[in-house]
Amino acid sequence: MRRYTTAIEQCSTSLGRSILEWFFGFEDIYCIFAAYKSMLPTFWRHENIRIRVSIAEMEYKYLTTTDQRIPRILDDVWAQMYISGYQLREVLEETPRLKTLEGIEKVKLAAELESSLRDFDHRFMQFMCSPLVQEVLEPSPFDIAYDLVDPYLYRYPPVGTFKVAALCMQTYIRSSLHPLLCAGMDEYTELEGTATELSVELCRAYAGLEISESEEILILCHAPLIIAGMTCPAELRMWVYSKLLHLENLGQSLTEPVKLNLAAIWNMPELATTTHTEERLEELIEDLEEVNLEEDLEPLTRLRGIFLDT
Repeated sequence: MRRYTTAIEQCSTSLGRSILEWFFGFEDIYCIFAAYKSMLPTFWRHENIRIRVSIAEMEYKYLTTTDQRIPRILDDVWAQMYISGYQLREVLEETPRLKTLEGIEKVKLAAELESSLRDFDHRFMQFMCSPLVQEVLEPSPFDIAYDLVDPYLYRYPPVGTFKVAALCMQTYIRSSLHPLLCAGMDEYTELEGTATELSVELCRAYAGLEISESEEILILCHAPLIIAGMTCPAELRMWVYSKLLHLENLGQSLTEPVKLNLAAIWNMPELATTTHTEERLEELIEDLEEVNLEEDLEPLTRLRGIFLDT
């Protein structure tokens, strides 16, 4: 991309910005998991935001109805979320150095990275509480009956993918990255909100998407569901696994490492060796009906608390 265009040229059209953000999404996925440096300088992301802000100043005042505003604003808050991808990678890029250090040097680097991660997480939580994000997350006025997971339903259903992505990032930080850094420190404090709490929120956002969106959209949530499965309460594990099996029928196969990890975390070795069919999926769903919802989930459903792939 850098060979054929510049950041300013790429961001000068709506199509160019969409292609750039498509690239950002995949770059974040693989760079975050593999701790690689990004291929495009961060200036490209900031230029994308700069252009969007200038356009928004002209366009927002003409968007007088909610049905006009939310889709337009959602497009912009997605772009702002892509800024956070490189900020998180700045921490991840330095994390492998911990393996090469010992003693006080290792503790010092771990403390520096943990402080940077904490600052990032605080900024991201502020972003999620910003007026524009809260506007797009306007809940639907309709209620719907549910079995195990109380779904999040939004006035503009595609917002659900944004919520899933945000919760996936926050869950990943608390379940994997922050504990890794804290392991090299003498003293530390936990981040606000636990991975378990956020995984419940993620399940609720996915349940809402399952009701309001097409299966093509659900495919995008494959990796976030895996993240949720690694950290969710025991009573939600089979619910998550049934959803992963459904996505497997749509072409999103569960890889062997994922099955092995789930089998180890859940203490269910049969997951790694058993091939589950559609009939088995129906059996798992029937098993969920035996869960005592009032006794097992009541504390969890009160919790209110962020697109990764494998």
